[in-house]
Amino acid sequence: MKNRVSAIAIAVVMIVTLLTACGKTTDPSVETDAFLKEVNATYEELFPVLNSEDYDDYWLEKVASMVGEENAEAYTEALKSACAGTIYGAEAVAAFSDLESAQFDCYFINGVDEITVSDNNISGTLNGETVFSHTYSYQEGNAMSGIMDVRVYKADDENAGKFTYFLFCPDTPGTTYHIEFRYGSDLDALLELMDGDYAFWIAAGIPINSEPDDVKACIDLFVEENIESD
Repeated sequence: MKNRVSAIAIAVVMIVTLLTACGKTTDPSVETDAFLKEVNATYEELFPVLNSEDYDDYWLEKVASMVGEENAEAYTEALKSACAGTIYGAEAVAAFSDLESAQFDCYFINGVDEITVSDNNISGTLNGETVFSHTYSYQEGNAMSGIMDVRVYKADDENAGKFTYFLFCPDTPGTTYHIEFRYGSDLDALLELMDGDYAFWIAAGIPINSEPDDVKACIDLFVEENIESD
């Protein structure tokens, strides 16, 4: 990506890269709990942490190292905003018919602010109060829109409603310092990235109370995946 590219174009390229950067799913023959054990943690939303003013200088320093100081502010703003969308589903499809204006909503939905993975149990809370808690069984390896590979888990509780399915990308705290996932009631819709009820939404989480060095490492990874140096 060259310095002359506009901030809008950066955001579009970033979105496309985001959809392809997760890698491949774990072999479906692996025991169900193996992946979930790798992501055992309590998570808060990733981007409010990365975009905290505490790391503003670090963002600019990292981006400047790749595109130059004169372009760092524009690139940084574009990278931060591209995953800070506040709409998804039909509203986002209508709003983002022109992909140059698109943003992904990477926050948690369905009324939770923390999500905990504890082996096969996944639970969520809002202000410390439990919203859901179910055990989940591995179903299959699949891919969202044929682009982003995921492991699909389904709640053993038939009445899990908006938390019936969890789809996890291969990211783990041990490899990328964060996780990316989707959850909801309709598997077919969850497998569509930019269409249907969950269009332009994919949750991103980071373990609560992550060390600053881990946050910085996550910023490094995000910037390096989404900007090509000259």
